[in-house]
This record gives sequence, C-alpha cells and structure tokens, in this order.
Amino acid sequence: MIKSNNKEVNPKPCSSCEKTEHLFDNLFYNSQNLEQTREKLRNVNLELKWEKEELEKINRELLKNIQNFQSKEVLQIKNESQEENTILKK
Repeated sequence: MIKSNNKEVNPKPCSSCEKTEHLFDNLFYNSQNLEQTREKLRNVNLELKWEKEELEKINRELLKNIQNFQSKEVLQIKNESQEENTILKK
C-alpha cells in the first residue's frame, strides 16, 4: 500500500499568520505615510533653498546700494568741505 502525505487544508489561517499579516500591513501603511511625509519635506526644503537664494541676492543688492550711497555721501561731504575750506581761505 502506498502511504499518502495528504494533509487537510484548513481555510482559516493560524493566529501567528494573522498576527504577522497584521504587522506587515501596519508596516506597509507606515512606510507609505513616511514616504509621503518625506516627499512633502523634500518639497518644503527645495522651496526654502530657493527662497534663501533669492533673499541672498536681495541682500547683496541692498549692501551694494548702501555702499554706493555711502560713497556718494562721502564724496558730497568732501566736496562741500573743500568748497567751505576755499571760502574760508578767501
């Protein structure tokens, strides 16, 4: 006689399988949430970098304008003092 190794298939999964499946589902769900959060943060980071670059450009322009203004003001004061000096010498 031939021995049969047929085992009866139980349609209900074992409790450890259910727990594992539940844990896997939670892990998958959490990984999807983390990926979405990462993508949002990446976009915010890119926007902040762009904004920083723009603000640095504006800052450089403002500093340049201040220096130009100060230079003009110094020249004007120098010219006025030379004129005043000339007047006083007379």
